[in-house]
Amino acid sequence: MKVMFRLFTWTVAVMFSLLLSGAPCGAQGKALDSMRTLTVEECIAIAMEQNPNAIIGMKTVQSAKANVLGAVSNFLPQLNASSSYNHSVQSYVDPLSGITIDGLEIPERFLERTSDSYSASLSLSQSLYRGGYNFSNLAYARAGHQVARDSYTQTRQSLTLEVKVRYYDLLTASRLVQVAEELVHSSQEQVKLEENLFDIGAATEANVLRAKVKLGEDRLALITARNNLSIARANLNDILGWDLDTEMELVDDLEVQKPLLELSSLTKLALTEQPAVKIARAQHRQAKASLGMAKSGRLPKLSASGSYSWYDSDLPEDAPDWRNHDSWSVGLSLSIPVFDGFSTKSNIRQAQLNTAIADEQLGQAQSEVSLAVKRAFLSVREAEQRIQVTEESLALAEEERRLAEERYRLGASFLLELIDSQVAYSTAQTNYISALYDYKLALAQLEQAVGAPLAP
Repeated sequence: MKVMFRLFTWTVAVMFSLLLSGAPCGAQGKALDSMRTLTVEECIAIAMEQNPNAIIGMKTVQSAKANVLGAVSNFLPQLNASSSYNHSVQSYVDPLSGITIDGLEIPERFLERTSDSYSASLSLSQSLYRGGYNFSNLAYARAGHQVARDSYTQTRQSLTLEVKVRYYDLLTASRLVQVAEELVHSSQEQVKLEENLFDIGAATEANVLRAKVKLGEDRLALITARNNLSIARANLNDILGWDLDTEMELVDDLEVQKPLLELSSLTKLALTEQPAVKIARAQHRQAKASLGMAKSGRLPKLSASGSYSWYDSDLPEDAPDWRNHDSWSVGLSLSIPVFDGFSTKSNIRQAQLNTAIADEQLGQAQSEVSLAVKRAFLSVREAEQRIQVTEESLALAEEERRLAEERYRLGASFLLELIDSQVAYSTAQTNYISALYDYKLALAQLEQAVGAPLAP
């Protein structure tokens, strides 16, 4: 019995210890699983849901759409129905009270007179002609809705560019940390090698000191690179609406994927799709609609109306009783402007000038968009050339470092030559990574300048 009890106790203890030892691993695994791996498209989608400007833009579009419905209502009739019931009580002094008859005084008393009244009415009014005001007002509202939609698109494109900038900035910072870590590791190995050579008398103390100085410089560069990585991560978390210290993994897509780009076709596409140009066009339509509304002040206005009503002190008992107390009316109203103190003339002049201003602004927007596309296109071409040059320089620097390391092992070169080759290789890596980042950024800027996705 004691043996069974000891066996049971030992089994429970072993299981409990296994659970305790496995808990941290499970927690760690859960923490690792919780780290999200994000693409640039997923980051953009998250930012769209969190960014206040995007939310405000969406609400503005909805408000402008409601304004269009309000403009449509001017074409529709206005129908109103009403009914009422009144109960009134009137107090008065009884004329047979408060007097004396045969020496007998009759005290004063108050009486009440009540009355009821019932009424119902139905009225209809319809604007028949307002000098074209309703049509111009509808055109103005629709153009305003278009402005709101294009402004919302512009906000989304600006936010997309900012997310891409921060996304690629984090990727670049991560790669530069890897370069700095490799350089520190290489310097540490070099210090060990110099110390071993110094111990056997094959190297001078100056070589050891020089290697340690190089290691210190590389460690400082690594500290800076890691700090830049933390800043880049905080910047991306900020635009995503997350906690600034949230850890994440990004899909590294800094590789070059050259789309088919032709300046003339890109410029033509931008003049059609760029939100800035579309906003200017819609604002020009708004200005012309405002001119139409102003000119309507010179023209007559015609409206029709009709009403039907019923009134009685008692509720009707039957249809004839209803008809004995009902009434109806129809009418036309014509208003002709004669003189309004030059108000209409002033409004027309202002609208004409605003239309001319909008026309100039449209031309200016088209010119600015064409220039922006040209600049972004040239930046992409420059970035492509920089990638080609830095890629070649990186291959040469890597080969130079390999040869310098081999010559140094054979004693055919000095430590300074080896350090110079390592620095050149690190610089070539940094330049290549920066060129990749600049290319991705230039493509994103060109896409925003065009206002539409670039063809693959």
